[in-house]
Amino acid sequence: MRNLLLFLSLLVFSCQSQRLPEVAEILHHQWEATKISGTTKMPSFSIPPNMRVQGSDGCNRFMAQAKVDSRVAFEQVAGTKMACAHGVDKVFWTAIDQHDRWRIKKGNLQLLKGRKVLMTFASKPKPEAEADMVGELEESE
Repeated sequence: MRNLLLFLSLLVFSCQSQRLPEVAEILHHQWEATKISGTTKMPSFSIPPNMRVQGSDGCNRFMAQAKVDSRVAFEQVAGTKMACAHGVDKVFWTAIDQHDRWRIKKGNLQLLKGRKVLMTFASKPKPEAEADMVGELEESE
């Protein structure tokens, strides 16, 4: 009986010690969806330290206030309202609304519901980072 209690205690402790993603892992990246069938226009967004999101749902540009904990939530959303024929915007917002957790796996951001990956985003260089790199190259020549 004593061994069983020890085993159960270790099992509970090991389950609780799984690393939860940290908010810093999602900041300072331009995240772009990796693949959505039927379109080449991909949703993308970035979350700066002030948590003011800017992005595109694959059709419309948007701004929002991000809340990142076990989920990535966008609140106070404002954006353009163009008609979208390919439906990628609905895929994006469904994934944002329905996911129950997120993780960074092999450098990619994944939104998950249970064990199912709803959407995957790859980290892309941010435009201002590219401009800094070009400036550094010009100075070194």
